[in-house]
Amino acid sequence: MHRFGLRIFSVVSNPLYRSFVVGTTVAHLLLAFWEPPSADYEDRSQEVTTICVALEFFCCTVYIIHFMTRLSIESSDGRVYRRRDKLFLLVLLVVLGDAIVALFKYSRCNPLDECGALARVPRFSRPLRFYLVVHTSQFIRLNVERICLSLLGLIDVALVTAFVLVTFALFAIVNFGRVDDGVTA
Repeated sequence: MHRFGLRIFSVVSNPLYRSFVVGTTVAHLLLAFWEPPSADYEDRSQEVTTICVALEFFCCTVYIIHFMTRLSIESSDGRVYRRRDKLFLLVLLVVLGDAIVALFKYSRCNPLDECGALARVPRFSRPLRFYLVVHTSQFIRLNVERICLSLLGLIDVALVTAFVLVTFALFAIVNFGRVDDGVTA
């Protein structure tokens, strides 16, 4: 068992493996260019949607394997689940559930027929894909943290700018006319 753990560690610590995982997450983000919007399912062919859902399942499989191998290595060191790992697992399960719903939707619905309530189910996990990229790459995660911290320092500037804009807008309304139904007199 010890050799198996060392072999897993050597694979996971390999830069090619990490590049493969990051490349998979970027490819998962890029699937949005080919996936049909939820309302315009009729505009795309059945083959494109089936391929996109299959690729999304492949990406989720890579995430699960990466998460489990990394978790097994960290748990052997005595570390416990971090809050970030629990959130990643939750986001991964939501993305996987959305992919299952999409697979059911695209396999059961004929674009020429009425799909009923299933046609109105949106792809709700698309905005969550960015979190998967941030979580899988430490370099991207550190840069996003730096950007967020620097944005916190800009809150005072944003508040002063908003105050000045609102003040001058009210000044203009008072001095140059009133607003009636969107028309300035």
